[in-house]
Amino acid sequence: RVYLSGLSPEATAELAAHAEHALSATALRELHSLTEGNPFFVQQVLRLFADDPTRTHLDLPQRVREVIGLRLHGLDVRAQHLLALASVIGQRFTLAVLEHIVEGPHGSRAETLELLDAALALRVVREVSEPALRAPTPLGKYEFAHALIREHLYASLDERERLQIHARVGRALEQLYAIAPAGHAALQYEPDAGDHLNELAHHFCRAAPLCDVERAVDYCTRAAEHALHVLAFEQAVSHYQRALEALACQLPIDEARRCALKLALGSAQFRAGEDGNPALLAAAEIARKLDRPDLIAEAALSMLGRPRFRRHGRTENPALEPLLEEALHTLPKAHRLRSRLLSARALNGPLDEPLADKRRFSAQALGLARSAHDHDALSDALLAEVRLTQDPQHTRERLVLADELLAVAERSGHKERIFTAHEMRVQPLLTLGDLRAADAAIATCDALAQELRLPRCSLQMLRFALERALGDGRFHDVSTLTKRAVHTRGEAPPSPGYLVSMFAWQTYARTLRGDREWFERHIEEMADKADKSRLMRAHVAFVYASFGELEHARRCYAPLLTPEGLDASDDDDWLLGLAHTADAVAQVGDREAAALLQPRLAPHAKLNVTHFDWWVYFGSTAHWLGQLAALCEQRDAALGYFEEALARNQQLGARPAFARTALAYARLLLAPPAAGSGSPSRDERARGERLRQEAETTAPELGMRFLARDAAALRGT
Repeated sequence: RVYLSGLSPEATAELAAHAEHALSATALRELHSLTEGNPFFVQQVLRLFADDPTRTHLDLPQRVREVIGLRLHGLDVRAQHLLALASVIGQRFTLAVLEHIVEGPHGSRAETLELLDAALALRVVREVSEPALRAPTPLGKYEFAHALIREHLYASLDERERLQIHARVGRALEQLYAIAPAGHAALQYEPDAGDHLNELAHHFCRAAPLCDVERAVDYCTRAAEHALHVLAFEQAVSHYQRALEALACQLPIDEARRCALKLALGSAQFRAGEDGNPALLAAAEIARKLDRPDLIAEAALSMLGRPRFRRHGRTENPALEPLLEEALHTLPKAHRLRSRLLSARALNGPLDEPLADKRRFSAQALGLARSAHDHDALSDALLAEVRLTQDPQHTRERLVLADELLAVAERSGHKERIFTAHEMRVQPLLTLGDLRAADAAIATCDALAQELRLPRCSLQMLRFALERALGDGRFHDVSTLTKRAVHTRGEAPPSPGYLVSMFAWQTYARTLRGDREWFERHIEEMADKADKSRLMRAHVAFVYASFGELEHARRCYAPLLTPEGLDASDDDDWLLGLAHTADAVAQVGDREAAALLQPRLAPHAKLNVTHFDWWVYFGSTAHWLGQLAALCEQRDAALGYFEEALARNQQLGARPAFARTALAYARLLLAPPAAGSGSPSRDERARGERLRQEAETTAPELGMRFLARDAAALRGT
């Protein structure tokens, strides 16, 4: 005899391809799961779709049910009843559990084995061996020959009988695994008990309408906690939802318990990449009725699980700010959660709130956390301080705070916080030029992201990849990585900060590559965005100037040359905005504007221009200082700045920035002497030609058309 197995998922899809109506990938997976690849069953299910093209779900046709019924017809009533009991256990079942739930005069092991032998002979069930033990015979483990057989038997029981059997199965599993519900002494708690909690949760939850609601809620909650521990977030969401359903089976409902489950559910949903707001807002409403401001605070803090995509680490969640304000107003001053609320408030206050005011909240939070010796609170407070310490002159202070954040996270052993701490270290390290340490931090983040499997960690790794691709000059990777970032983010609505980041990545890459067609197609949209912020206006001025639209560039950057725009140096927007403006000013040849910009940039000559929220680095600040000094005819200062920029850009491996600096430096060294000044020395001209050649060689490799053209034009001057 040859026992045929079902078709593979691929072969099932191939068979389904011959149907009149195509099935989606999801429907194909469901089709294989339902039929296990049995060709007859597959064709019968597909025929249902042919008869009713509007059908949206898969179901067993009556003809298939009749075939299964005929298969079981060869068994006597006792065997069919025994298998019906086994169907409640699951697709796989053990003799020990089955024997435990058999009631009445037919409960002996000998008779149970006799009935199972009859089912084995008809191939309704089959024995399951233990390959790991290389056992020649099964160890009392069986499975149904097909999932549809089990489903047919399960449906043969009335609802009340099913619920009673689920309860008996649950209690049998408690004895088998030596596990007890909360408040009961376990016979012997096994280390791998978590592996069995799913089964216990399933059976007691199904039995909840009839009997022990507390057991159902307890096992569902414990199964959810175990799922969170092993990073199975979607499974945790499912368990918390079932716990809430079970809790509703008994009146009056324990509102405090329901609030706790709603809080846990919302938090798990955010970790699974879903919207946890409805559950958390429901928890907050219950907390108000219970007069529990601490639970309102828990709900607000759980809302921080949504990814942060606004500037300064702001969470893109409109429900968060009012709940935070309510929690801070109602929570007692000495409560342990107050520090964490202040940290959250520092990052999530009104959009137009000055950065200095935000930092006052984070400073209060840090003081409370340090005095309380609370790791969670200290971690939140340090994170707020890192995010809000963005003045370029405080870059080293930001790195010190990030290092302390890492030390706190490592002491707690919290892997997600360790990821965040390394994430926070990358940008100040790049700003200071320590590429090796930055790449080491990114590598650590990558390893943790693969382990954590959190959507926000996956997305951050893509942002790191985009940052390095832009900085290294791998512009062809930018579009691919951006599309992957969109896919990873999923269907969540993009926040303004996220859109701006994507816009900056694309425009910067396409501008340096001289993609004029793209520029002309999007320039109106870019100009419209330029009215929204000083940084975007500077960015668009840089783009205009790069494409030779010099008057448009001048009109775009002119409003930025005010004391407010030139001296607002409290975050990364300021330094990057000045760099983009300086680029446009140099290309326009605006000596007056250059004189205004140079003293503002000069204190930061040793830094690289990066951006904490955009995750980009553009090269050494000294490059733009060299351009401005050359424009202002400060030749010696320009030479020094360009030397500094070449060294720093090479250290960063920033090939586009190095090539641009090489060409700007070559242009200075090869330029005809200004009136009243001496001619360049032979060594300077030789150095200039070498730099020009290096720019001319590098530019085509990176696809930088305008740079290649300008380097070629400088040849022979």
